[in-house]
Amino acid sequence: MLHARNDAQAVTALRNCRRVIDPHGTLLIIEEALPAGDAPGYAKLSDLNMLVGSGGQERTAAEYQALCAASNFALTQTLPTSSRVSIMVGIPH
Repeated sequence: MLHARNDAQAVTALRNCRRVIDPHGTLLIIEEALPAGDAPGYAKLSDLNMLVGSGGQERTAAEYQALCAASNFALTQTLPTSSRVSIMVGIPH
């Protein structure tokens, strides 16, 4: 649940994953990615809720990519699903 963490906490969690993952392993992040732009949507309401409730935040796919890069992962794919969440695929680098 990276969305329940601030950026520093999310990077720490991802770095812990990176420390123990097999060099040829795959990281799967299953989260709701905020759409770009200013259009209203459920994810943006959830973002407000996360900011007030836990200090976490919803993020765009680009923001997840930045967190992964800071944790020595390369985010290679973002796969939409039939639900609100996406599956983001990362590999160690």
